[in-house]
Amino acid sequence: MRKLIHEMHRRSLWQVLGIYAAGSWVALEVVAQLADSLALPEWVDPLAVVLLVIGFPIVMATAFVQESLGQVQASPDPQPTSEPSPPAQNAPAAQAGHRLLTWRNAIVGGILAFLLLGTMVGAFMLLRSAGIGSAGSLVAKGLLDERAPVIVADFAASDLLLGRAATEAFRIDLSQSPAVQVLEPAMLAAGLARMERSPADGLSTDVALELAVREGIPAVVAGEITPAGRGFVLSARVLEPTGGQPLASARETASDTASVLDAIDKLSKRIRERVGESYASLRADPALEKVTTESLEALQRYTEALHAFEVRGDDERGIALLEEAVARDAEFAMAWRKLGVELQNNRASPARVNEALTRAYEHRDRLSERERQLASASYFTVVTGEDEKAIAAYERLLERDPNDRWAANNASILYQRLRDYERAEAYMERALRGDSSAHIAFTNLAVIKFKVGKREEAWELLRLAQQRFPDNPALDLWISAVHGGERRYEVADSMVRELDHAYASHLGIRKAVAARLAHHAAAQGRLADAARYRERASDLTEEIGELEDVLTFAVFDGWMELLSAQDTIAALAAVARGLEQMPLEGLPFADRPYLWLVEFYAQAGQVETARRYFEQYEDGATEDQKRAAEYNLKRARAHLVLVEGDPVRAAGLYAEADGGECTICTLEYRALAWEAAGRADSALVYWRRYLDDPSANRIFWDSSLLGMALERAGALADELGDAEAAALYYGQFIDLWADADPQLQPRVEAVRARMEEIVRERG
Repeated sequence: MRKLIHEMHRRSLWQVLGIYAAGSWVALEVVAQLADSLALPEWVDPLAVVLLVIGFPIVMATAFVQESLGQVQASPDPQPTSEPSPPAQNAPAAQAGHRLLTWRNAIVGGILAFLLLGTMVGAFMLLRSAGIGSAGSLVAKGLLDERAPVIVADFAASDLLLGRAATEAFRIDLSQSPAVQVLEPAMLAAGLARMERSPADGLSTDVALELAVREGIPAVVAGEITPAGRGFVLSARVLEPTGGQPLASARETASDTASVLDAIDKLSKRIRERVGESYASLRADPALEKVTTESLEALQRYTEALHAFEVRGDDERGIALLEEAVARDAEFAMAWRKLGVELQNNRASPARVNEALTRAYEHRDRLSERERQLASASYFTVVTGEDEKAIAAYERLLERDPNDRWAANNASILYQRLRDYERAEAYMERALRGDSSAHIAFTNLAVIKFKVGKREEAWELLRLAQQRFPDNPALDLWISAVHGGERRYEVADSMVRELDHAYASHLGIRKAVAARLAHHAAAQGRLADAARYRERASDLTEEIGELEDVLTFAVFDGWMELLSAQDTIAALAAVARGLEQMPLEGLPFADRPYLWLVEFYAQAGQVETARRYFEQYEDGATEDQKRAAEYNLKRARAHLVLVEGDPVRAAGLYAEADGGECTICTLEYRALAWEAAGRADSALVYWRRYLDDPSANRIFWDSSLLGMALERAGALADELGDAEAAALYYGQFIDLWADADPQLQPRVEAVRARMEEIVRERG
């Protein structure tokens, strides 16, 4: 200390200024490191700056006084004069200044100031953890349990769109808190229904408070945006439901609309702190604008898109809004990810899907840890086919938060691909418990229930979904497909025709309706009706601008002619017309259906054409694309082996290709391979497996295969002497094609005649 004081005495005023600036920088760095490592409150750093600012004039005054004193002490002795000097009037004050403004006092004062800072921080943390006074958190005070469910009411605002965007932004940020569980509005659909309200009506503070009382939810977070000149005042309160008493509150200001996101981020962090979240957790998440987007307009479009998908079931509108969002912010990673997911759900262009998910992955550094893992996992799943990496990402999220509904949902889908249905079911049930705000949470679980034979549970889920989302066309389209797969074609047709009438101006829904009607008609052998519906869907596709689907519908026509009508010439002509309308060279490589064409031309007996398309795919596809299409690629190789005349080897290759989420995809070909090998017993096994497969979306295969499968199963059972089984399959075939087109009726009559023979033979 003495040496330091001695050195300070030797320095000039400017040297002291430099030393103080350097020392302040070191002190702030030390405080910042301690704040990060010990997870101290955010006000510690600013308070340290305040202390250093207060110390600055004291240090400079001390330096000035001590420098002046040093000059006086160093001056030569004055010459004696005959007259005495008058006494200095300011001598006492100067002496007092010299005694007070010393380097010892300055250094000791600085040390005491930072000790006081440490004492204040320690006392605050102790009071906070003990729940004492205003510093105590709601969890520490016992007013809320840790991970307690809370409702975030809609922000009250004169600008409805701004209010929705702010609510969604606040809900997204608050949902990252491990201290509470944010309940989405649609998760409360059952409670709202008992109040005779719909989730689509919004969630005002009064409604949220009443709902919380009804459902036993301990807290409601209410927000408000109030204009203030050109800016806004944003406030949030944590309310006790019974009396609406505020448990905690916070307020922030925004100078204009561009700074609303930043204010929402600060507001959310203050509420999270008051609830009881650790400062370490608060520091783990970047600012909200980095989690979502820096553009308020982009966030508004994103918010509206979520509403379109989850509440209204209007996927076409939701996709359009997401495209507007990324147009306003090209680095909006989570909007790119959501766009890719929804495009894939709607069977859109694979090239568009891959582009969107790749853009999300490229901008993942802007995201929070949770969203970064989600973006990476989606990219690994779809673009590169690295399911192991995707599962690892989802498992990391579930380790952090076992109730992460998105991670549980997506992990479940990947476990379905691995045929681990027990784990897939458990994860999807967890996802539904965590979030019932979208119909897809119900349908995804229903898919697994159907797959594992829990049909009644699956239908109960679908009935519950219809109650919660009564005006959701996407849900109704999906349920109609399930009815079709269970051969209730009249019910399925009635559902989609109602949608066609209700959404007469919605081209996307009308296109989906036409496609469903085509599948239902084709399965029943009404090929002319199916062609008419398919043509309607194709026209709507061109009107919408989704030209890549023109070829998809042409391939559908080809399969219908090849398998149902058994007219190879007509089938080849249908696909040729499609290729003429939409040449492969005009499509992105990812959109070229090479492997479909290999399958089609192989089954049509066109060996060279099938092989040419296979070689074009292998030459042009990247390793990522091949890995993502692993099972389709294996099936394509098996098709070539079968058509080249080695059915036994082909059957083995089809067995290797039987993997992934689709359990029905190889069964037809395994049956045909064993028939070609003269093994009727083995062929019948696979036709039976096809007919008994419980896949919820089987109508897409049944449209061209079901009649053929029943006909062949009956013939093989008959050949093997199992008259009872033959009669069963023949009867189902006759019922299915009772109203089939005239050109198919000779086959129906032949089966009916053989069935009558069996009945006569068995007495």
